[in-house]
Amino acid sequence: DEDDDPLSTDPQERACQILERTNITITNIAEPIVHESGEECPEEIRTIAVVGNIHPIGFEDSITSDAPDAIEISPATGTVAQGQPNKHAGAYLCTRTVNFVANITARVVRYFPPDGVAITADEAIALCGRGANVGNTEETKQIPVLLQ
Repeated sequence: DEDDDPLSTDPQERACQILERTNITITNIAEPIVHESGEECPEEIRTIAVVGNIHPIGFEDSITSDAPDAIEISPATGTVAQGQPNKHAGAYLCTRTVNFVANITARVVRYFPPDGVAITADEAIALCGRGANVGNTEETKQIPVLLQ
């Protein structure tokens, strides 16, 4: 398996290998958030999203919402090792009065390869250059928010 091969000592090739051998995934996303009028605000949500990693290169992730005025995510960062999901909780802040869809995006901030030399996602992309596989560095999923 290529994932188990040692990383190159050439900085550019190493950066490309790190990008190719990782893939951030949102393995679980909240069901539609249904908030009924009169319910307690903010409404706590035990799991907004779970970030996963099936590859041996661990990473630090950040998770954001495109509706930060309405959806709070906590913790907003975490570390994901191979096979170890990182759960992000949060809250609906009750600031909107109509149904909407929130885009939740998980991004790799920094990689922790087995050789012990951490590298940020931005550094890896810059070093790898035009061949950088940036599709593995973030994923977005949607959560409908229904107000009743």
